[in-house]
Amino acid sequence: YSKFFVVAKCLGRLLASFVLTLYLAFDAYATQGMLIPFLALTPFVVFPICLYLFMALRWSTTSLMEEQITTKTEAMVDKVNYAIDNYRMVADYNSRAAVVDDVVADIKA
Repeated sequence: YSKFFVVAKCLGRLLASFVLTLYLAFDAYATQGMLIPFLALTPFVVFPICLYLFMALRWSTTSLMEEQITTKTEAMVDKVNYAIDNYRMVADYNSRAAVVDDVVADIKA
């Protein structure tokens, strides 16, 4: 929830810099007839388009990787929960080392 304020602060600064750049470009055009200051607005147009294209190209790969990580994490949590639920059996048969090795092998994989 606190990240909302950080994002809002960044968006406010971005909007303020855009408005200031726009104002200065129109002021330079009105007073001196210069069109070159409008080039300062290029990053506000070009960067979002480039970032969107980059994200669109990476979306499928990123989604696949996130799904694989989630699946492996859920499997690990299930294994640990199973070991916790069956703690008495693990302790009684002195199989703690085997359970730990199994979990460590999953972590390394």
